[in-house]
Amino acid sequence: MTSITTRQATRSTGLQPAIVLKNICIDRSGSMTSFGGQQYAMTEELLLDSWKQARESNIPTQITLKTFDDQVETMLNKINPNTQNTPSLQIIRENLHPRGSTKLNDTILNSLIQLEEDRDIYLNSLSNEVRGLNPTIVQILVVITDGYDNQSDSTKDYVKDKILEFREQGGEAILMAANMDAQVIGSEYGFNI
Repeated sequence: MTSITTRQATRSTGLQPAIVLKNICIDRSGSMTSFGGQQYAMTEELLLDSWKQARESNIPTQITLKTFDDQVETMLNKINPNTQNTPSLQIIRENLHPRGSTKLNDTILNSLIQLEEDRDIYLNSLSNEVRGLNPTIVQILVVITDGYDNQSDSTKDYVKDKILEFREQGGEAILMAANMDAQVIGSEYGFNI
């Protein structure tokens, strides 16, 4: 298992973020059988860690969890870890059972669009005075996959441009990969420069 994390500095105000928006995308395509079931425990650990961070920091947090093969399904939508519990390992297993092809590119784009929309919704909910203070909004994209895209309409180059744009705006992109050269794939997609 290889993980690539890219970190782009958010606004450095010394203050805690106003909100954390996290979008997690988990590959459930047929080739995920190569994980030998590790994807279930990995997903549970990632969610438990996200919940722990939100509760310990008391920073408002919204977590979205999407699963994808040749279809993209939203398993959790803007869940607040401070008021809702993590899904059980049984529910995770049921939703991540390997099947189908891999719609990686379109899933990443869909998630980037949602993060941008969620950021704008949050900003628009603030008063003009608070918006004028330029609050820090942490945006995180996490992608767990083991394969290359073979079902998307969008190209890898287009996705890379969008990931780089997301990072330039302060977003954080994390690729967790197995059975592939994560350094190369991460770089090709803009996760790592």
